[in-house]
Formats: sequence, structure tokens, C-alpha cells
Amino acid sequence: MIHIIYFDNTNVSENFEETKAYLEDACGGAVTDERVWNELSEIEQENWKNCLDRLEELFAGRKCIAYGTIGTWMGNREGAKLFDEVKDAIKEIVKDCDYITIESSDEGTIKVTATHHDGTHHMELKAVNPCGVRYYENEYNWRRQIEFEVLMHLWESNYNTHRFTNKELVHV
Repeated sequence: MIHIIYFDNTNVSENFEETKAYLEDACGGAVTDERVWNELSEIEQENWKNCLDRLEELFAGRKCIAYGTIGTWMGNREGAKLFDEVKDAIKEIVKDCDYITIESSDEGTIKVTATHHDGTHHMELKAVNPCGVRYYENEYNWRRQIEFEVLMHLWESNYNTHRFTNKELVHV
């Protein structure tokens, strides 16, 4: 399976000297460290926007299921949640996190690794097809099954969710 990195800010400081040299050449002289960090911040913001845009295109308006481990000060916890849009899933997973990597996985999912002061979240995302949405609404809303059990069944079902192909990953 093809491997695509949509966003990665885990090594921004490694780009400092290269960015500083580029800015000095472009400006024709010395630049302050603050100017370099501002430039790196602007690049990161642009990369973040591009990442969200590409993932929205990939998920094509479908709901998104997130599953994985949530890093807390009390250790890692298993978790799953259904989101209306992939950008909502991403924003909730990375909230309060400093270092973020979003990439495709060998299983056709989107992997999100997000580190904060208490731990690291390791989540995967899949698109949910209309059949999966009906399953969730029927099992959870009508029968009042335990939501986590419904989400786990949904996650494990290839009938209710969509794993991305190489063609889809490359096309966006």
C-alpha cells in the first residue's frame, strides 16, 4: 500500500537552519531567529490547511469513525467516536497537542498520532458509508445498545465502512 504523509510537524526545528539560509538569501542579509520561527509557523499553517482540504476531499462528505488509543495522564485508554466530518475528527483528536502526524496506513485508513503533555493519541480514521450510518442509528439510537460496542462493530465491518485504495489516496 502506498504511504502518504498529509501532515507532520514533529521535526520543525530540524528545518530551522535551512529556512534561515533561504530567508537570508531572499532578503539579502541576516534575519532574526524570530523571523525564521514566524516563517516556519506560516509554512506549518499552510500545510495544516492543505492537509484538512485533502482529507475532506478523500472522505467526500462521508461520516468518519475514529478508533484507537487516547493518551492520558492515567495511561492509554481505548476509544472510538463517530463524526459528521473528517475535519471534526481531526480537530478533536489533535486538540491541545503539540506534535502531530497524519498519514495513510497499510490497512487503507488514515492514521493520526498526536502528542501532548500527558501522552500520545494513536487513532485511525475510516469513512462510514450510508449503510454504516443506518446501522449506527438503528443500533445505538433505537435499541440503546452500548455506544462503544456499536462503534466497535462498525469499525470492524468492511460492509459499513470504507478503506481507501492506493488510487484514492494518490488522486487527492
